This record gives sequence, C-alpha cells and structure tokens, in this order.
Amino acid sequence: MDDPLSAYPPMMTPAEVAEFTQISEVRLATWRSKSVGPPWVKMGDGRNGAVRYPREDLRKYIDANTTSSAAGVV
Repeated sequence: MDDPLSAYPPMMTPAEVAEFTQISEVRLATWRSKSVGPPWVKMGDGRNGAVRYPREDLRKYIDANTTSSAAGVV
C-alpha cells in the first residue's frame, strides 16, 4: 500500500500539514498555542522562528488518534 505521507519532506511546514490533513493553518496554530494536536518544532528564536512538523511524529499522531468506530459517541 502506498503511503501518501511519504511524498512530503521529513520536516513539514504548517501549509504542508494543512494540505495533507485538510485542517486549516489557523486551526493548527490555535492547537499549538493550546499545546494540543500533532507534535511540532520551532526552529529559531521568538516570533521569527520557523514552525515544522516532523513527518514521522505526524504519522504517529495520526495513528494514535485514528478510530474505527463511533464507540462512546452519543
């Protein structure tokens, strides 16, 4: 089975993660500010630092948060 995530670079930009997950960059930024969502790295200092998402960490996050049923949903 082909892995669509493997087409992306090892360190993904927020735009690339948004494209892959169909979750907006704004929502990803909100999640970062609340310390939720997939793991990310800030490269550089302060407001000018570049945010990157390690591809393998994103894969693990998706795998850990994938459900196959609506169990517990009311």
